[in-house]
Amino acid sequence: MAKLILHTRPDLDAIKERRLQENLALTHQERLKKAFELMRLSLLFKNGVIKKPQGKGFVLKFK
Repeated sequence: MAKLILHTRPDLDAIKERRLQENLALTHQERLKKAFELMRLSLLFKNGVIKKPQGKGFVLKFK
């Protein structure tokens, strides 16, 4: 379940450290689930694909 955290002090380093510690406390499975939930939320805000293909780059083929 999502939670809203209101920071009363604008100490960005403390906020970053807290987020890092909370993320490291999660298991690998929970971190992946959280990442996919954030991706889904991004899609809801964008109403489309996350990134449009630009036709540049390399194509990797694995045998």
